[in-house]
Amino acid sequence: MAFSLRDQRWQLGVLFEAYTDEMASAMIAAACEGILRVNMIWMETVGLDNVPCCLGDEGVRYIEPVGCSRRHPCQNVLTGPEILNRGVATCIDIACYMGALLRLRGQGAEIVVTNMLDEQNKPIQGQYHVLLNTEDGIHDYTEDLIHGRLDQCSADCA
Repeated sequence: MAFSLRDQRWQLGVLFEAYTDEMASAMIAAACEGILRVNMIWMETVGLDNVPCCLGDEGVRYIEPVGCSRRHPCQNVLTGPEILNRGVATCIDIACYMGALLRLRGQGAEIVVTNMLDEQNKPIQGQYHVLLNTEDGIHDYTEDLIHGRLDQCSADCA
C-alpha cells in the first residue's frame, strides 16, 4: 500500500519540563494520547480498511529514538502516515499507531509509559519505553515488530 503526503507537513516542537520520572511519564503519556487520537482521525479519514495493521508487512522497522541535539532527552515522534512513508518507528510511534487501530476496531487500548531498565533491571532515570494496556494486559508492540510478530496480522488486527 503506497501512501503519499501531498499536503504540506507541519512540525510542532514541544518542550516538557519535568523534574521527576513520574512527571515525565505523565507528560509523555498525555502527549502520546494526543498523537494516538490524531492517528485515529487519519485512520478514519483514509478508511480503516486502507490502514495496514501489520507494520512489518509494510516494511516498517523499529529504530531507537533520534535525539534533537539538545542537552535534555529529546526525540522526534511520527504519526501514522509518516511512519508508513519513512518505514521506521520508535516505541512511541508504534504504541500510538497500534492504540489508534485497536480503539477503532472496538478494543480497549491505553498508553503506558515505563522507565527503561538497566542490566540489573533497575529503572534508568530519564529514559522511557511506551507500551499499551490492552484487554489482554500490558502489550509491547515494539517487541512484536522487532521480533517479526507484526509481519502477519495478529489476533489484535485480524
